[in-house]
Amino acid sequence: MKIFDAHIHFIHSYSAAELSRILGLLEQFGLEGFDALVFVEFPSDLNTALKMIPGDYHQFFTPEAVENMRNLSLVFG
Repeated sequence: MKIFDAHIHFIHSYSAAELSRILGLLEQFGLEGFDALVFVEFPSDLNTALKMIPGDYHQFFTPEAVENMRNLSLVFG
């Protein structure tokens, strides 16, 4: 059995339903397992949060992305 371990920071603007659909596609392509330890903790003020994130990623960290990331428990819960 092949096992790959990765640490990622995941910023997305997908709804819980869309993210679940994408994970389903990955399973169709051969993803056999996926474990996630999800921490969704960041300041509620977007400007404060942006100070903690490298500038190259600011374009992805939108109010919509923040709201959707707060609901990851709907996908991984």
